[in-house]
Amino acid sequence: MISILGILAYFVIADYNGEIKRSRVRVAAETLYSELQDLSMRVVSGSYDIAEDEFYCWGLQITVDGISRVIADYDDGCDYVNFELESELIFENSIESILVNEGALWGAYVFFDPPYSDLKVFDIDMNELSSEDELLVSFESYGYSKSVSINPLTGNFELVDEESSE
Repeated sequence: MISILGILAYFVIADYNGEIKRSRVRVAAETLYSELQDLSMRVVSGSYDIAEDEFYCWGLQITVDGISRVIADYDDGCDYVNFELESELIFENSIESILVNEGALWGAYVFFDPPYSDLKVFDIDMNELSSEDELLVSFESYGYSKSVSINPLTGNFELVDEESSE
């Protein structure tokens, strides 16, 4: 009887641990998606410093090591090269890896330009991705993955709902 309970407990704990890992990946992807929505709305609603009399371009620096919010000055266009780090999104080791275009890129920058929140996507060397290139940011942990797709042509971004396990 005790051995049967031990076996059942093992399966319950294993299923619980798997759900925790899936939820960490899901939360990381949803955090990135929410951050993109927030930055887009900041620009559309008029990210403007009255004291400095200037607009700002908001964006994200996405690397295999983490994701940070960035801000750049806007003066007849965004100053993409001279941006400042605003804050980091912390995942506290909850995911194993962040992949950008299935590992083909070391990272990317995503900027929203005033006044209409036009989406611009650059590789880590600040080369603008062509409008046909979709950026796919994937979060993986212990065989589970979830992604956010960013399309510079349409300016859309979306959660990719496919979760897989190995």
